[in-house]
Amino acid sequence: MNQELVDSFKLDFVGIGFPRSGTTWLSYCLSLNEEIDLSKYKEMHFFMTPEAWIFKDRSEYEEFRELKPTRYDDYVSRFANDGRPRGEFSTYYVYDRFALLQMKEKFPDIKVLLCLRNPIDFLESAYRFIKSSHVGYQLSDNMLEEVKNVSPVEMHSIQRAYFFRFVKDGMDIFGPNLKIVFTDDIREDYQSVLEEVFSFLGVGFDSKTEYPSRVNESQESRSELAMRVVHAIVAVIKKTPFRALLFTVVSKENFIQKIYNL
Repeated sequence: MNQELVDSFKLDFVGIGFPRSGTTWLSYCLSLNEEIDLSKYKEMHFFMTPEAWIFKDRSEYEEFRELKPTRYDDYVSRFANDGRPRGEFSTYYVYDRFALLQMKEKFPDIKVLLCLRNPIDFLESAYRFIKSSHVGYQLSDNMLEEVKNVSPVEMHSIQRAYFFRFVKDGMDIFGPNLKIVFTDDIREDYQSVLEEVFSFLGVGFDSKTEYPSRVNESQESRSELAMRVVHAIVAVIKKTPFRALLFTVVSKENFIQKIYNL
């Protein structure tokens, strides 16, 4: 890749937020706006650090990072880099104050979209999603016990729903350059939400574009199937003596992201 392009790369915005809070919908809608250079893949988490709140130790961080881009030039290559405002969605940045600080330092004017929903609704949605779609999980029907006793690294942990501390970090770091997008507002009037988001990012809202009111059921079904396939592949790779090599190949070819995007 052209080194001059790498050196001059600027990230104009990033989408973060809590799982099951509208991040997939918002990311998809942004991808439909031709004025935006949205990264080819969602959830790259390039700036994630071992200090992120969701990791118990460095081994969990390293396992999380195995399928993510690790070189800056590789990260830059995930964008069209054609002069339009660049942005990406990596939801778990919301749990990593150090990643947010790092992005603020590297891109001082960066804007942040933070997707937020009622924490009780979030927990119920995350629990049901994990219970129905994740290979290797055997959750009981007692949701309260399940969310209370699971590790914070898991999506359905009750500790993931302590939103105040994470939202406060974002507000403290980015100030007026942070916009909160509420799930309830999306449900009530998604077009107004999109108009506000596009205005915040400094791009136009094309009323002729057919933006979906939500991720449709067929997309959700494909997403759940993709999740099952991904977990099965990762489980197999972890058991092989060539784990490191296979993870390198899978990451380099964006194999996991291609499955998600089917």
